[in-house]
Amino acid sequence: MRQISLLAIVLAILSMCATLSAKLVAAPGEQITSFEADIVVNPDATLTVREDFVVHSEGSYFKYGFIRNLPIDDEARWDQRYAGQWKADNGIRVKILELTENGAPVSYQQANGAGYPQLRIGPRDVPLARGDHHYVITYTVDGAVGFGSARDILYWNAIGHYWTLPVATARVTVHLPAGIAVRDVTSEPRVGGRGVSNNRGAPTAIAESVEDEAARASYAATGLQPTQSLSLVVAWPSGIVKKPSLGIWNRDKWYLATPAALCIYYLLVWLAIGRGPKPGTIVVRYGPPAGISPAAARYLITTGSDGRTLAAVIAALAARNCISVEPHDGMYKLTRLAPDPGEESKLAPEEAYALNYLFEDGPITEISPSVSQENSARNSRYVANIQQDLTERFGGIYFTRHIGYVAFGVLATFIMAFSLAATAQGRDTGGAIFMTTWILFCALILGAIVETGLLPAWKAVLRGTAGWIKLLPGTAAAGVFVFFFGLLLVTLSQGVSPAFALMVASLALVNLIWAPFLKRMTKEGRATLDALEGFRQFLVSVEQDRLHRLNESASKPTAEVEYLAYAIALEVREAWGDHLAEAFFATTIQR
Repeated sequence: MRQISLLAIVLAILSMCATLSAKLVAAPGEQITSFEADIVVNPDATLTVREDFVVHSEGSYFKYGFIRNLPIDDEARWDQRYAGQWKADNGIRVKILELTENGAPVSYQQANGAGYPQLRIGPRDVPLARGDHHYVITYTVDGAVGFGSARDILYWNAIGHYWTLPVATARVTVHLPAGIAVRDVTSEPRVGGRGVSNNRGAPTAIAESVEDEAARASYAATGLQPTQSLSLVVAWPSGIVKKPSLGIWNRDKWYLATPAALCIYYLLVWLAIGRGPKPGTIVVRYGPPAGISPAAARYLITTGSDGRTLAAVIAALAARNCISVEPHDGMYKLTRLAPDPGEESKLAPEEAYALNYLFEDGPITEISPSVSQENSARNSRYVANIQQDLTERFGGIYFTRHIGYVAFGVLATFIMAFSLAATAQGRDTGGAIFMTTWILFCALILGAIVETGLLPAWKAVLRGTAGWIKLLPGTAAAGVFVFFFGLLLVTLSQGVSPAFALMVASLALVNLIWAPFLKRMTKEGRATLDALEGFRQFLVSVEQDRLHRLNESASKPTAEVEYLAYAIALEVREAWGDHLAEAFFATTIQR
């Protein structure tokens, strides 16, 4: 049984080898009848290459369709004296301008990744018809010129090394920019293959110079055997062909016009909206503005809700004798007291809602500032409920975010990025659409979370109103996402171009940076904010000592401390209030 299995494996290997060999064996008469490569070195260091060649097919060698491997990878540019050390990606990029067969345009497919130099011309898996086929391929090349301190070099292996067919005649011609004297140009042709100059027993093919007044170097060779090619090295003084000033960023630099256009759009919108109302004269007030609860005051000064908002709501409920609060072992025990219709009727809508959902599971609940997943999720839900109610009541009254303009900018971002990714040209563009869409979508979502939650939290840390330890998990999670975004951008840079990857990152950043600048305070919001500042000055300068005496760290809030919740919301330093606010600081901030 083992012998039969071994025999089957041997036969399978032999069959595979025979199949592979059959693909590479040319029938008698199959050859490259003629091959001409005309190369123009442009002043911007790009090349314009025109390949004009005739293939004679007998239906054997190209039995799976006609394939031309452009001589741009380090397999074709094998001479390390001119091309340097071998690299899987040497940075050379091409753009096909024209491809014809027998004078008529023909379809083609360019491979991705390691097969980037490969052009599959005509129908796939269909043998190339018998007879002569005249192909003309015109393309531009970026990254093939080598720059030196004294002389620049072009190394070009015209035919490449993938065809194992004889070449009857070959010619390579190089045109240099005007201004380079003939005496300053050196050229060195070479006929041979990688590792061997000629096939064993094959006649020697010699490259001979061809007189061409329009060219700086032109050589021809006849009788090239399979695996042989015609290469040419041309050198000229440095300084005439301009080295790209931006290096690798020079390629496809026009992509950067896209985020620039988006930035101009936001700038025009910002100018059209105009500036918000200026702050008025601050007058000390002895009470909060009418209809503004502690949570609403916090919402107005931060345009959102956070852990301090939750602490202010709890303090307001305690001040109204709706609940009692007992700090114990790092937790807070909240007990719902006997309802007092008179006091509960004075509660703001978000406070009344909070009184219900805080005690939805019973008359006693414990709130922990722990950053565990369970506690964070529950506290975040509380803050989200408060934020939702405040947004419904005050959204558009005290300030407006101009969401329509932002939404249009984001929509335009995806349309432009998707279109450019679909038409991108590079070494590996297969995943450009998916990665571009995924990066933009996730970056905008994460950026919005960071802008509305993490950044305000760290600002509070810098102001000394909160601790930083509880922010570490969220900051670390954001850092991990940023790291993966970086990896995807590197992949886009290698597959398409660095300029394309920079464009994608810039589009996300332009939206995230400009969106907050479109937010405007209304006149009513400006007046209310000025009134809150006057009330805050009262709390700081007049009431601070009395509130401090009434709220030692071991004390419980009482009805006398009517303004304690405002002191927490407006960040007036209080012993009990700051401790409670800081405890819930890690709660997700809502904007």
